Amino acid sequence: MHQWNFGRLHPSDMPIGVVKELAKQPNAVAIKAEGGPPGNGPIVEILNTCGDQLLISDPRESSAPGWVKFFGMQWMGTSNFEAFGSVVPTYFAQMHAGQWERGMENYWKIHPIRTRRLADMASFAGANFIHRASWKYQAWLNGFNGGPLRLPTMRLSSSATGALREAMVKAGTIPADTPGDLADFYAGRNPA
Repeated sequence: MHQWNFGRLHPSDMPIGVVKELAKQPNAVAIKAEGGPPGNGPIVEILNTCGDQLLISDPRESSAPGWVKFFGMQWMGTSNFEAFGSVVPTYFAQMHAGQWERGMENYWKIHPIRTRRLADMASFAGANFIHRASWKYQAWLNGFNGGPLRLPTMRLSSSATGALREAMVKAGTIPADTPGDLADFYAGRNPA
């Protein structure tokens, strides 16, 4: 992905020659292929060159319908899926089971969270960070404890977290009375 600056080696952010060599290793089974926006060129090239050797994943959740439908993507590498509660594994399983309409209903159910996350990410564009504190906040709203964060981390603001929480309520992944105060988040993720 672009944050790691692998674009200096190849425009796809995933040096294709290196990936091809790594795919030959006996313990290589999968790749989380996220590089080179805009467009889907990097993942299509990885599919074309290594799809017979590796499980290919695009962790960008919003891409799942196309990848499941057209190449049977079997897994999605890690991302901020906790923000969506159980909806992502539900629609992913439904799509694979041929329950396409039900899967797409669930896909669209979480669209308010998806669009709010994109707006949140745009607010710190250029920082070359993944706002993991924001991800942990969203996970906490869904009952996780937030887990440890590696440094450096970005700061959370009440206005940003309030908008993220509101989108989750709108999507129905958390009840409207779910506490969302940052003080509760910090206390909740570090119980005494």
